[in-house]
Amino acid sequence: APIPTTTETSGRFAFVDGEWSLGFAGTTVRTRDARGLQYLARLIETPQHELHVSDLVAAIQGSAGLSRSPADAGLRVIRAERGSESLDATARAQYGNRLDELRDELADAEARNDIGRRGRAQQEIALIEAELTSAFGLSGRARRSGDAVERARKAVTNRIRDSIRRIEEIHPRLGRHLKSSIRTGTYCAYEPELPISWER
Repeated sequence: APIPTTTETSGRFAFVDGEWSLGFAGTTVRTRDARGLQYLARLIETPQHELHVSDLVAAIQGSAGLSRSPADAGLRVIRAERGSESLDATARAQYGNRLDELRDELADAEARNDIGRRGRAQQEIALIEAELTSAFGLSGRARRSGDAVERARKAVTNRIRDSIRRIEEIHPRLGRHLKSSIRTGTYCAYEPELPISWER
């Protein structure tokens, strides 16, 4: 059997006061925020579990101040295979219905001068409109999803690799561990040789 590259059983990957606190093998360092670190943190939360790049991107975007993701709103998000249409007719109708509801809610919030409700409605409208534009484009014709997935794969892979390289510079042991444990591609995963308990 292969010999594990680390015998560590715990680590720290926490976002504190606008910076990341990274601890491993008795050493803790701090570094500025980056999207690649956010992706790494998400993967570390679910070891040995594959995440599609679309889900990974959506999870990070959803935690960056948007009120809800389309899935959170009960909408049917379609992750299509290469060459198939990004959203089917049912999903498109659901998005349209939800937009109508949100526009009514926005109008009511503006009439009542409810700043909180207005902001939440505006955020969700923007999120759904961005999803529709991504899937259908400005022409309204359904786009093929393969190119979008490939762009997401490249972007996520590059950001994760950049962050691991930066970690290697300031914390070589943690960098080596992540380099050997993180798998990128259309599906990404954190697959450590031994279970590690991460403080978040």
